Amino acid sequence: MPEGEFTKIDFKQKIGWICESGTSIPRFFGFNESPSLNVKELFVGGKARYELAENPRRDDEKAVNIVQMDEEDAESRTYGFVNGKHRDGFAFAQTKNKGESIFVPPIYNYVEYGDFISFIKEETQKGFIASRVKVLEKLYAIKNHDNSITPCQCDAAIRFDVQNALSFVKSCSPVEYIAGKNGEVLLLRTTYSLWQFAACSRQEFIEKLKSIIRPDEEWSYKDSNPSDPYPILRSYITHTFERLTDEDKILAERMQGSSESDVNFHKKIKKASVNGEEIAILNTGLIDEYSREIYCVFKKNPDCRQGVPPYVFEQFAVPGSKSGTVLLAVRPLPERARYYSKAIELFFDPDMEIYPDFDHIFKERTNRIQLSKYKHLREDEFSDAIIEDLTQKINNALETARRKILWDYKTAIPQYFTTKKKIQFLIPLCLEDPKRVDLAMAVDKSPGAQAYTGHTILPLEWAYSNARLLARPGSDWLKPEAIFMDK
Repeated sequence: MPEGEFTKIDFKQKIGWICESGTSIPRFFGFNESPSLNVKELFVGGKARYELAENPRRDDEKAVNIVQMDEEDAESRTYGFVNGKHRDGFAFAQTKNKGESIFVPPIYNYVEYGDFISFIKEETQKGFIASRVKVLEKLYAIKNHDNSITPCQCDAAIRFDVQNALSFVKSCSPVEYIAGKNGEVLLLRTTYSLWQFAACSRQEFIEKLKSIIRPDEEWSYKDSNPSDPYPILRSYITHTFERLTDEDKILAERMQGSSESDVNFHKKIKKASVNGEEIAILNTGLIDEYSREIYCVFKKNPDCRQGVPPYVFEQFAVPGSKSGTVLLAVRPLPERARYYSKAIELFFDPDMEIYPDFDHIFKERTNRIQLSKYKHLREDEFSDAIIEDLTQKINNALETARRKILWDYKTAIPQYFTTKKKIQFLIPLCLEDPKRVDLAMAVDKSPGAQAYTGHTILPLEWAYSNARLLARPGSDWLKPEAIFMDK
């Protein structure tokens, strides 16, 4: 049997290509033609033996009866989750222990935003990258009062002690995790996304929503990918759903006769009833051209298998319109997401100083400093002289921004930091050209503090997406039509 290496994998289409050792000839294969193929262990770079069979569609030979050969020690692998995916196929993963951001090359374009992955961390001239990347199976659980989790897959309550990892998460909140061979929790995350809650086509969902919201707002960047034409709207509705679950503002009802296990993911969701049929309703926080609130309506998913979303997207509904008939039987309707307690939290105090966290910026975020003079440098090439120059540029930019805020308070734009669930302010940094904003600094102050801390620097597209969760930014320095997506 010939031996080769997987060079491309498409998990959605359940196909891929394998290249025979010592040659450059790619052999097509389909998952269903290799009964012993372990899909969970598939990854680009993995080695395998296979047989050749006629491929009439391509007039060549294809690989069948593939047998994987890799037997790696789990201890050699790093675990993380994908927290950024670029349109060109590459991605970034946040690691389990140090919270590092690791570059995932485009040959692993099968990873998607939110995936749990394991990989070998390799050091290159430009920093660490991920290789031999595997997508891991997500498991689901509920956080308990004693700061442990109970997996939803088990009939019996099996508890894993997660110590302080969930101390900030409310009890009965859903979590995702991956487990080792002995059942130990390897990586845990609290995000429960809209796409796990409801079965729907993401692109169709976003395009339908875009078609009914008021038309005077831009939801694309200057160079948005045609396959993801409204990235701002996608980010907005994804994070809005997460906030609504935090606040218990999704109305849902389980059908009479359904078991508790059918709704073990929704213990914290309020109940409502519409003609005895189970539905879920959320307030998008958006309005149509007549300033009417837009709601999203879901129906119970008839497919009750484990891991399948419990709901199916039905429609967007607006009170007073034909689509809003379903809303007439529900009172009160769910509220929109709220990110602050008092309006004063949204106002920046320009009389307070800002102290940037330069240790974090220069040790972990140099890849975001895309100035023409320094963007070609690796992290370890930032000399003391360069750091001193950048420190001066940032301090000068902050002083300029402070003067602008004194003149127009809207220059400091509030954003919601989803990881720590708190309000921060975005301060524009003009580092090369005083008329062009290069980055935004995210700042906040602790209770009782008399100064702000500048925690990190953000590309403008990230800054806009974070700010849009609260409201449409009203400052002229952060406009999506002028922002190029960060590469």
